[in-house]
Amino acid sequence: MNLKFIVNEYVLIWYLLFQQSISDELNDYKQKIWNNLKKEYTSFQKEKHIILEDPKNYIPNDDTIYDMVKDFEQYDSILKETEKFKTSVIKVWDNYKKKIDQNIFKILKFDIPNYNILLVNPRLNVIDISSNKENKIHTIVYGKKLNSDNIQIVLEIIYMIIRKEFKNFDSENNDIVEAILELAILHELGTRITGKSCYLFKDSKNSLIKRQIYPYFLMYLGVDRDDLVSYMRRDGIVFDASNYTNEVQLRKINIKEFMSFCINNKKIILRLDKLGVK
Repeated sequence: MNLKFIVNEYVLIWYLLFQQSISDELNDYKQKIWNNLKKEYTSFQKEKHIILEDPKNYIPNDDTIYDMVKDFEQYDSILKETEKFKTSVIKVWDNYKKKIDQNIFKILKFDIPNYNILLVNPRLNVIDISSNKENKIHTIVYGKKLNSDNIQIVLEIIYMIIRKEFKNFDSENNDIVEAILELAILHELGTRITGKSCYLFKDSKNSLIKRQIYPYFLMYLGVDRDDLVSYMRRDGIVFDASNYTNEVQLRKINIKEFMSFCINNKKIILRLDKLGVK
């Protein structure tokens, strides 16, 4: 899995202008730009998808707003902070890349295209997977504060990449798609990378669905019936295996086909009370 981490000033400036302000001074400065250049400001807001189509080769028709943002007295420090953030993210990624490469295909069973991760200032607190249909370059925008549990940064970036790959997959069953991707990346990949279970669901909106899908997900991973108990102990998720048909064919399909299986059989899979999931 190849990721390229990039700081692009056009991207950074767009998010500085149109995300929530990271300082009172920036907020006041944005208001100043708006008061003086309403037409240009409004036009620039619509440039987002054009910028993200090909950030490296993007050339604005008018540099006025960009130049004004660069003249903001805090801009240089914001840019330096973003570059420092990039260095930190790359360091974290390099620490885990080998284990990710060893495991991610085994879990998803399909190849992931190369991605550009457009990093913006972490104080913006943004993850953006939006793009238009003409976008031929795989990108996501990421800027969140690092914390002591750096593995979560890696898992979150990978999750958002895979989420983007399935962005238009069966929108009517989005909750099932999200739950399966969380199981695959946030939980199973995280468990394999760290060597300890990451199946603590807490109170996420998909907790119940993930518990319902979990037995089938183990079958998808190729776990033999005799080993189910050890996985239940590992992950702290208990279910009565006698209530489930051993769907051995699931180990032969990829994650997309597994999603289709779960969606097609959701009336059975999501009947929690009937299946004995605890």
